[in-house]
Amino acid sequence: MPSTDRPNVILFLTDQWRAKDAGYWGNPVIKTPCIDSLVADGAGFRRCFVQNPVSTTSRASMASGWYCHVNGHRTMHHMLRRHEPNMLRTFKEAGYYVWWGGKNDMISIPVIPDSCDERVQGTGGQPTAKVEPWKLGDRLYHTFLWGEVPENYGPSLGDDYVAQQAAEFVRKPQKEPFFMLVNQTFPHPPYAVAEPYFSMYDRAEVPFPIRPPEGFRGKPKILKAVHERMRRPTATWAGSWTRSRKPASGTTRSWWQAPITGTSSATTR
Repeated sequence: MPSTDRPNVILFLTDQWRAKDAGYWGNPVIKTPCIDSLVADGAGFRRCFVQNPVSTTSRASMASGWYCHVNGHRTMHHMLRRHEPNMLRTFKEAGYYVWWGGKNDMISIPVIPDSCDERVQGTGGQPTAKVEPWKLGDRLYHTFLWGEVPENYGPSLGDDYVAQQAAEFVRKPQKEPFFMLVNQTFPHPPYAVAEPYFSMYDRAEVPFPIRPPEGFRGKPKILKAVHERMRRPTATWAGSWTRSRKPASGTTRSWWQAPITGTSSATTR
């Protein structure tokens, strides 16, 4: 097929995003205007499932087309090896320019050079803040709740940098069809986000996690207490999700809307 007839492809991956936590799915609280606009212009899938709740095994399945158990991809430490199918390498061998930004958790290190033409990660040299909110012995030390963090918190800054680099790449004329894998770390735990997103959601209005079928009747009292306390981390998590999709110039929104002929985009967990 001539290169002019092959569409450009953008695969945008977030981490730890439940499908029900999006506006187009009917969530009454969380704000996801960018995702909602993508669905309005395209399609949203209600029966799309990942193969495993662990990120590496799920990503390995997506990139290889195999179930996780086919070749031993059962843990965070078993990534795709050279002899296994690899979506990025398949595009590269087909003549696509493969741009890969953000986290990995999918392909073993020796195979990365075979799998892409350009690898973008880090923060571009921007200084990052190290956050350690709880001291050993604090009751929240072993939780994922970190709460409010500086704007230059490492993972947040890394996500912004990758999105900005993706936007710059898309704006430039390309000689070859391209495949872009744009990965974001958030909203992966720990639950941490800077203002104004930290205070964006009223803790009293955040929906409870899914309740038992008959409420809490006949259930241990601790179960209800756990659900009540989930409001705080859930509100922080929702803020990090909205921040990851912020419609700011030069970030994710801009390259979604970039005027590229023949580009298809996909979003997934």
